[in-house]
Amino acid sequence: MNSPTALVSQDPLFAEYQLESLGHLIVPEFSARFSFQVDIVPSECPDRLVFGLVTRNPANAANAQTTGFVARIDLEQLEVWDHLQGQGVLGALEPEGGLEACSDEEPLLLSWEIELHGQSLLPRLMIGGQQFLYPAIHCPNPTLLEAIVGCAGPWTGDARNLFLHPALWRESIALPAPSIIADANWAGLSSE
Repeated sequence: MNSPTALVSQDPLFAEYQLESLGHLIVPEFSARFSFQVDIVPSECPDRLVFGLVTRNPANAANAQTTGFVARIDLEQLEVWDHLQGQGVLGALEPEGGLEACSDEEPLLLSWEIELHGQSLLPRLMIGGQQFLYPAIHCPNPTLLEAIVGCAGPWTGDARNLFLHPALWRESIALPAPSIIADANWAGLSSE
């Protein structure tokens, strides 16, 4: 059986990228928030990088479709692109102090924060303190999302040496207790 990263690597969208998996998590059936973040030092990176959370649906089928959230970062053109959903350029990369200010001591933070509400995954992409809009996706069942990073072009290094301090986590979102809702209705604060 192929690993999820090996399956994603077969997708033509990722043909020119060397991909590495940095872990996975299961999107549960209840409201949750999960995040994936890494640091990079742009002066030590190839010009084009990908960074995101993906799944293959159906996971083992030859005609599986890759879905999720993947940003393509063009360090030469200073652009951030949607690499997976066809939305094009998401914006210009303008980190405070410029890319030259990033170093081993002060790297550039790449971060995805995603919330599950009902059957929708709502993403927030942050790069160097800038927020970029990214389309939500439908997630009807518990799903395995894989954290991936990758580099394009003629580069022979290990992507795990470029993407520093990876972190992947999930937390439940607390819903208001029924007694709080009842108290709000009693106090005349009904939403009706």
